[in-house]
Order: sequence, then structure tokens, then C-alpha cells
Amino acid sequence: MQEESSENKPKKKRHRIPGATEELGKRLQERREELQLSTNDVESMTGFSKSTIIDMEQVKSTDINYYLEYAKTLDYPLPDLFNISIGIGPLFPLPPERQDRLQLTKSIRELHLEEDFFRTEKGTSKVIERLEEKGLISKKDDDLSSKVSSVLLGMVGNSLEVSTKKGRNNMYIKSKR
Repeated sequence: MQEESSENKPKKKRHRIPGATEELGKRLQERREELQLSTNDVESMTGFSKSTIIDMEQVKSTDINYYLEYAKTLDYPLPDLFNISIGIGPLFPLPPERQDRLQLTKSIRELHLEEDFFRTEKGTSKVIERLEEKGLISKKDDDLSSKVSSVLLGMVGNSLEVSTKKGRNNMYIKSKR
């Protein structure tokens, strides 16, 4: 078996939040200069190479650990350093099928926690029936049974356990933990 050469491996893409590392680098450089420290001084104090320090100040580094250590060295309070205005939220919206699964999981947890629904053993069909009664699911699709079953299996070991098996169907009950 041949080893893949490093030339053929895809490069790891580094993610940057626009303006964030630029601001961190600028603030650290300003603080260093305010303290009248040279990059050689910071090199001695951190153990970082001079090129690493310059890379941070010129936004060529994305490793947060370097910025944290540099800030500690300069006695720069982290809340002040990281008081940066950035957009909050995910890069990409959650795909609809994952949103549906999340909603289904929340609905089943609601049954479990608010109604103590699983104090007696229940199968997938009883869960679906109760979700429909409460209006927590709006449509009954062809895969609903397998989706509910998948969520229930994901809850096993945390808050549910499989009490018995009836044919291919699991019966779930509240965990005794």
C-alpha cells in the first residue's frame, strides 16, 4: 500500500471571521508598542519565534492559542481584547431535513419531560399517535416511523431504555437512572 504524498493531500482550509484577527493583531501590536516592547522582547517572554509574533500582528495566524498567550504576556485583559463586534450565527443555515429532525426530537422530549409519557413502555406507533394528538407533528410522511424510531434510539442510554422487543419493534420506557 502506497502512502499518499503530502503534495496530493488537500490543504486544510482555514476559516477566518472577517475583521476579527485583524483587530486582535492590531490591538496586540498597539499594546506591545504602548509597553515599549520590541518583538524580540515578546519573543523572549513567550518563547514564540519573532516571525510568529509578526504573523499575529499582520493577521497571518489563526490559532487562537497564540493570541491568548500573547495577550497574557502583555497583561492584556481578555474581555477587552475580545470586545469585537462580529456577526453572530452559523455560516450556513441548518438544512430543512435537519430542522425537521431537531423539531421531532424536541417534540418527543416534550412528551417525555412534561407528560412523563414513558413512565410505561411505549412503542414508536404510540409516540406518533400522541404527537399527532398534541399537534406536535403536522404531517405523517412515509418515513415518520423510522424517524421517530431513530430519535428514540438516540435517547437510549440518556433518558430512555429499551424495555422489551416485540418482533422488530422496540418498546421504550423511562430510564431508571
